[in-house]
Amino acid sequence: MLTLIRLKLPQQCGYDLILHMSDGFLSAMDYISATQVIPELAEPDDVKNASLILEQLYAYLKNPNIKWDIPLLWPDITPYRKKVCISLQKIKPGTTATYGELAEQLNSGARAVGSACRHNPFPIIFPCHRVVAKNGIGGYAGDQIVKQSGTINKLTIKRFLLEHEQNTD
Repeated sequence: MLTLIRLKLPQQCGYDLILHMSDGFLSAMDYISATQVIPELAEPDDVKNASLILEQLYAYLKNPNIKWDIPLLWPDITPYRKKVCISLQKIKPGTTATYGELAEQLNSGARAVGSACRHNPFPIIFPCHRVVAKNGIGGYAGDQIVKQSGTINKLTIKRFLLEHEQNTD
């Protein structure tokens, strides 16, 4: 059974996370506007492992140098995309890598890395926000500078996460 839980992000971000939970596993994460109403949200205490997951996400918001231990239920994604997601955890908080640098490490192409990042089901945990373009910030979760996802400009979130990681000791 799929259950939704809201994680309130700091107000300056302007967005929140919706956690998709399935039988005690985190199965996806989506950003939503901080003001968006979602009537079918569950209470974390009523969902197996939800408190554990929220605890780790809140710990990240205090200090991004966290070792994640979250039960994940990977959606049906290609082995390559999963490999890219896992490689993202090697990029340390407060640092970035370009799509090209990551592609070189994976013996791949920059566009393939960008596509895998765009389809990352667990942003923050697999920090695709730390991957930037050679000449700028790049996109985030499929949202580029000139494109917005509904009312959510995901680049605002990317900038918030990068700044958060730079400003945390």
